[in-house]
Amino acid sequence: MTGKILKGIAGFYYVHDGRGKVYECKAKGIFRNKKIKPLVGDNVEIDIISEEEGTGNITSILPRTSSLIRPAVANADQALVVFAVTDPAPNLNLLDRFLVMMERQSLPVEICFNKSDLASEEEMERLRAMYEGAGYGVHLVSVHESQGLEEIRKLIRGKTTVLAGPSGVGKSSLTNFLHPEADMETGSISEKIRRGKHTTRHSELFFIGEGTYMMDTPGFSSMYMEDMEPEELKDCFPEFARHEEDCRFLGCVHVGEKICGVKEAVAAGTIDKSRYENYLLLYDELKNKKEIWKMIRLAPSILGADLRDWGGGSPGGGGGRRIHPSGRDGRRICAQHFVRDAGDREPAPGDGQSVRRPHDGGGAGTLRGGHEEGRRGLDLRPPGGLRAPGPDRQSD
Repeated sequence: MTGKILKGIAGFYYVHDGRGKVYECKAKGIFRNKKIKPLVGDNVEIDIISEEEGTGNITSILPRTSSLIRPAVANADQALVVFAVTDPAPNLNLLDRFLVMMERQSLPVEICFNKSDLASEEEMERLRAMYEGAGYGVHLVSVHESQGLEEIRKLIRGKTTVLAGPSGVGKSSLTNFLHPEADMETGSISEKIRRGKHTTRHSELFFIGEGTYMMDTPGFSSMYMEDMEPEELKDCFPEFARHEEDCRFLGCVHVGEKICGVKEAVAAGTIDKSRYENYLLLYDELKNKKEIWKMIRLAPSILGADLRDWGGGSPGGGGGRRIHPSGRDGRRICAQHFVRDAGDREPAPGDGQSVRRPHDGGGAGTLRGGHEEGRRGLDLRPPGGLRAPGPDRQSD
């Protein structure tokens, strides 16, 4: 028979038959051998072991229409991201990060702002205009006052919807309204940090009605973007697209270019300024991360180089600017064994050396090696109190 995985806990998968019964199943070893992991939301075929006990085995995973990495869910039709209008105040940078992730994975997104009963009309309209102008559906609701919830019920009908957002914004309360049998724990706001307390601890699908499933996910307070080039970020801000024809250069990233249709739209108020400012922050984050990983890949060749040939063979010699950590001070990136020449002196405890090598940009940091029981680790921190290598020191 065919069913859908509602949740997976400790190697057991709970499969809904589409009518009302849930079977506790194990995945056959063939999936582990092929390094295939069943996901919440997967449509699967199962063999029934015991109808009375409701147990079975998953024998195959049907083709997926979509597969998200975070949250890990298959076959989602849309995401409903929930933030509070107030208490806690919405972190719009976090919201924009989530929207970027969903755009990156080509999943349609609707935005739900809860606690509308606590906010002013001016604030609600500001948020609505900001994100409707970016091309997203915006829904202002109050779970506490039961306002706007029927609109959400219509929105999710006949679809598998991922419910996501930070803690304390009312996701579990919304789930309980739409599916009272869920009886999910709800939490209050921390008085100290004005953030929500985690009440959802694992991702789980709920059967709402025929063809309708909703997935509540653990709340998040941060989100990091991975596997994305800085130049790809602009494609995840849908409001940019209609202004790119006014950019002077093909492939304009809307940052430093003088003639840019997107920047002109921001100045004219057509694109929301705070959305654009978040774009700049995310762009810089991706760019800095790319530079850091480039340095990590270079680390082995730096350690294996002949240091006597750098800087003219003297501590203060010319030829080469410092490698800098692009603001990521204090990050340890590598450790390698060093083979010293017979004439090399043993390093004193805490001794270190600065490594110089030409690079593309300026900066104040230095890539440094420090001794620790015959090993040197590359440490990205600002220079201070460490000597450059002497002309007679060599590493291979």
